Formats: sequence, structure tokens, C-alpha cells
Amino acid sequence: MDQRMQNNSGAVVPYCSVLMEWGIETMKVSVYQVVPELDQKGILFRDLACAIKAGDGRIPSEIYECIYSGELPVTDPEQVFVICNSKYPEGYRGHSLSVSDVVEIQYDTGESKFFFCD
Repeated sequence: MDQRMQNNSGAVVPYCSVLMEWGIETMKVSVYQVVPELDQKGILFRDLACAIKAGDGRIPSEIYECIYSGELPVTDPEQVFVICNSKYPEGYRGHSLSVSDVVEIQYDTGESKFFFCD
């Protein structure tokens, strides 16, 4: 699924690897998606309000699984959305980023921020 291009050495490698080789800034990113078999309340592809209502006031993390974790050549969540909908990074094993998915960005400080795709 991931798209490939030539790196500086002429080898064909995953798109994101080339961008990182070129010195593009990267961030540690994890993407979580609803496991359909665990989704008893119909949260898959639903907005934040529906997810919170179905989860009794919280996002039910127990029905999510991590479908990607790694370095991406991004500086904000919008760029993660673009990559995960066009040029899947190596190791990405889910559907295109969509409503109900969660993106975690892990900063060098050890802090993480989570973004619900709405």
C-alpha cells in the first residue's frame, strides 16, 4: 500500500524514508483504529460526540488497536492525515485515516498529545 520513490543512492524505498533521508523534520506518531469485532456500540467511523456518548463520557480505548507507530516527516496532525491517506508509511496496516481514528504525537519531552479524527 505504501508508495515508493528513489532515494539519494538510487534505491527504491518507501516515500517517508526518502523524506527523512533528505532531512525533513520527523515526529514519533502512533495511529489507533477501532477493532470492528470489539465495537459493540457502533463507534467505528462516527464523530467525537457519538464516541463519547457511546463510551459513557470517554473515548473507549479498550476497543482500539495501534495500527501504526513510527517516525513520520511531519510537524502537525494535519500532515499525518495527508500521509495516512495518500502515501502509507511502511508498517501501516489499517484503513485510510478516517473519522473515529486517533492520532498520538509523542514529543521529545516525553509528552504525548492525542487527536480524535472528527
